[in-house]
Amino acid sequence: MERYSDLQFKVFDWLRFPLIVGVVFIHSFGKPFDFTAIDFSQLSGMDCYNLFRVGISKVLTHVCVPTFYLISGYLFFVGLEKWDTNTYLRKLKKRCKTLLLPFLIWNTIGLVLPLVGAFRHEGWIGIQNFLQEHGYLHLYWDSRQWNLDRINWFGGG
Repeated sequence: MERYSDLQFKVFDWLRFPLIVGVVFIHSFGKPFDFTAIDFSQLSGMDCYNLFRVGISKVLTHVCVPTFYLISGYLFFVGLEKWDTNTYLRKLKKRCKTLLLPFLIWNTIGLVLPLVGAFRHEGWIGIQNFLQEHGYLHLYWDSRQWNLDRINWFGGG
């Protein structure tokens, strides 16, 4: 008979793929859709498609990200025999190496490559001027610096 924790980890492994697909659906929604344009008395093929698309990408899949957070929070605390400051700091240090560092490296590459392409004719001086003008670190979380109309990580527009 399997231990309960082994079964939990198998469930997490089984859930991982559908949750990843759900997150991809969230991010690949496409152009916005106006529900008032649907004539429910005579649903066309395109209306059915749009209802299905919105139902999957805007309704059903929005449970995926919170589920990932719940699983990661559970895995952060599972197997703890003693809870103290040293244990907490050790776990945070490990997460910084495995999550924060790759995040920063990957996003730095994602920030630098478009700048190199956009300012190719100005060279590195043009990139440096752009970074100074817009705030170096703000480019990681503030979409207004990229002229995008989005809400940033801190709730601002």
